[in-house]
Amino acid sequence: MFWRFGFHNPSTIDNLLEKDDLTLEELLDEDDLLQECKAHNQKLIEYLRDPRILSQLLNYITSDQLDDRQRFKYPYVACEVLSSEIWAIIESITENQEDLLVPFWQFLDRPSPLEPLRASYWHKVLGLLVTKKTTEMLTFIKAQKDVVLKILNHLDTSAIIDVLLTLIRLEEHPDGSGVVEWLSS
Repeated sequence: MFWRFGFHNPSTIDNLLEKDDLTLEELLDEDDLLQECKAHNQKLIEYLRDPRILSQLLNYITSDQLDDRQRFKYPYVACEVLSSEIWAIIESITENQEDLLVPFWQFLDRPSPLEPLRASYWHKVLGLLVTKKTTEMLTFIKAQKDVVLKILNHLDTSAIIDVLLTLIRLEEHPDGSGVVEWLSS
């Protein structure tokens, strides 16, 4: 009841967002981050939807160049933030394809086998984007060079099989009509 009148305590995240020199890592270390994302904290969303920040989040999922401290926590939290169904974040990612989606998609350029945990995070984010922005994502995916071959090269990774199944299931979606024919050609 008191929150209606502005008598609530600001969250730790709100306090962090007031800092001029805030780093993404400080946010990712906060225990309340995912809860604040799910609560659609507007200041947090505005910070996260910045293309530089989104690039860092996507990079945490795909990068092999992380130290031990960052290796497990940051990719997990980045995946959960990106897949928390925040429309502004989804829009920002799909609007910045060259800067965000192209490097993210290059995950498939790596030699097989892919690290299973990272591949599952990659699939989770890609699955959300394909589900929420089907037309844009299908256009993007189809435009990628040798996309089907890249997917087939990684069928030894279960998350990539799930990517293929996600694409096949799009045949049932009005915007995904013809996907199976495209994959088979």
